[in-house]
Amino acid sequence: MGRRSEIAHVDREFDADVRSAIDAELGGDDSEDDEMEMVMEESDEGAEENESSGAPEPETHLYGIPMWIVQVMILSLLVVQNVVMYLVARYSQAGGKAAKPYLKTTVVLMTECLKLCVCFIIVTVESGFGGMLRTVKEEIFGKFLETLKVGVPALLYFFQNTLFYVGSANLDAAPFQAVNQFKVVTTAIVTVIFFRRCIKPLQWVSIVSLMGGLMLVVLSNLKSGAPKKDTNPLLGYGATLGICALSGCAGVYFEHVLKGSKVSIWVRNIQLSMMSIFVAVITVASKDGKKIMADGFFQGYTPWTVACICIIALGGLTIAMVLKYASAILKTFATGAAIVVTGVISSLVPAFNFMPNLKFCAGTALVVGSIFLYGYAGAKKKAPASSSSAPVPPTSDGYGRVKKEVEMK
Repeated sequence: MGRRSEIAHVDREFDADVRSAIDAELGGDDSEDDEMEMVMEESDEGAEENESSGAPEPETHLYGIPMWIVQVMILSLLVVQNVVMYLVARYSQAGGKAAKPYLKTTVVLMTECLKLCVCFIIVTVESGFGGMLRTVKEEIFGKFLETLKVGVPALLYFFQNTLFYVGSANLDAAPFQAVNQFKVVTTAIVTVIFFRRCIKPLQWVSIVSLMGGLMLVVLSNLKSGAPKKDTNPLLGYGATLGICALSGCAGVYFEHVLKGSKVSIWVRNIQLSMMSIFVAVITVASKDGKKIMADGFFQGYTPWTVACICIIALGGLTIAMVLKYASAILKTFATGAAIVVTGVISSLVPAFNFMPNLKFCAGTALVVGSIFLYGYAGAKKKAPASSSSAPVPPTSDGYGRVKKEVEMK
């Protein structure tokens, strides 16, 4: 018995010594706790700063619908809108009875006015007439600098249209339409620079394939004609590349405006339409002012022209939703798919007089393949990390104290 009590006494002393050593080793645990609390407080403060700065959290649902379903829906709507717009425009040209063609500048102006009215109606339905007036006062006139920032895309589109006339006047239709498809790549490049997004190699392959496919598709529908005389090809190519650059910058910048704040997408469209109307009025007066004075603002208008205006306005709002909930790159894929679908439908309508050829078939294959390749590369998951690089399992208190205790023993 005496021997057992002596052993028990030694064990108790050993346990006491071990606990003392562990406590000594962890003697700074109060300071560690304080340090961790300070870190947590700093992260909380950073989160509060993000909230105060107005930076929105990434959205995973919209009205209870998963975001990937929302993206598929709005991209599909954009494809349908582009197809219908082209077919209506072609049909109106084929069967129009107007004595004179309508002025494209007036169509642009009427489209922006219609978009403005639709957005005002939506804001009124969402927040009431008083809420709409309060929103206009606070968000549009109260933050006029923000409204001017939203007007940057409108200014870029104005310069883009100016370069369009320069490029088309100095290049034949085939090279102009082919080089114009380079905007697919410029949109991706501007996205990488502006948002610092990482585009995977397979996605770059799909983007270049989309550009090549669209070149073949648009060239398949162009008829050879006599080359233009007294032109400056170098100026034409420069203007066309400028169109591509401005197109990418305008789309990506507006995507940044829509995603960079919690302001309603309809309020942003009101701001954009107001600035676009200002630019459109200047364009109408400078380019077609004399024609309007002679034959009126609505010269050449038919019911089909009104239909085109409504469809184009719907497209403008749809593009805003695509930029808000998807991206400018996905918009280029949607418009590329629309070009292919339009070609297929045109081949089935005798009035359009379009017969698919080898270029169209090859371009269609490239466009469809690029869409699937881009989606596959984006959905491809990274391989799981090996066991050698696996993270250390969490300890009992999160600060490694159990590990230290094991090492002490």
